[in-house]
Amino acid sequence: MFEYNDRIIKPLEESKLYPKDANYATSITLYPCPCGKGVIEYCNVSGFDDRYAIIRCNECNKKYTVRMGCGYAWELIEK
Repeated sequence: MFEYNDRIIKPLEESKLYPKDANYATSITLYPCPCGKGVIEYCNVSGFDDRYAIIRCNECNKKYTVRMGCGYAWELIEK
């Protein structure tokens, strides 16, 4: 069974952005994708409870999709 989520994968990089005129920070965390050629970008917009994850790898984008929630921030599932 394929298991790939934010609980078992260690982040590569974490940063905070403060968009112009914004009162809240956007936290961005980059994780390695399964093939290692790209990243999974997880964004959390503080104050709005808005979270999303994007696969930034052409190879993994063809094989996986992102599912949010269910006890973790994100997980990849096979298409």
